[in-house]
Amino acid sequence: MPYRVKHILLNSGKFVNEQLLGLSKVATIAAASLLLLSVARAAEQVPFGSPDERAATILGDLLRKELTNPATHYEYAPEAAIRAQSAWVSVTDTEPPYLFVMLQGMYCGSGGCPIYGFRELKGNWQQIYFNFGGEGIELLDTRTRAHRDIQQYEQMGAGQMVEHHSRWDGLAYRETVKQPAK
Repeated sequence: MPYRVKHILLNSGKFVNEQLLGLSKVATIAAASLLLLSVARAAEQVPFGSPDERAATILGDLLRKELTNPATHYEYAPEAAIRAQSAWVSVTDTEPPYLFVMLQGMYCGSGGCPIYGFRELKGNWQQIYFNFGGEGIELLDTRTRAHRDIQQYEQMGAGQMVEHHSRWDGLAYRETVKQPAK
């Protein structure tokens, strides 16, 4: 049974005007379109939300240690753990998910909110990521040392954004690219 198809955008950027196509051609075009959409989506947004019970029990201690570190710009306030948003993120297939935390409130500024990443190693939590960002982080399809690369955007004022890419160096994520966002 033929199907009437109007204005299908092909990979070449040209339109196919109204034609009668067989079911197999329609299915082929649909499959190709889905493939193009999946390739275009090379990043997965990490959903931050209220900490689950497990995250909530460890956040207070983790943030207290991190925010009282002499190298930090902040002082710990109890609201840091209460108002923080968190996400358990699988960045590698060989380890349990890492805990990512986005602070809120007085810890945020014009560049966004600080985002920390922690992993548990032999019963201890280690900071493996830190950066400021707008709405969170995205996991890229690319990998470095079996860990997914991370992309993050930072608001720079006047509507300009900076794109950060971080890669796993074996111990932590390190920023490798910082460029104006496209």
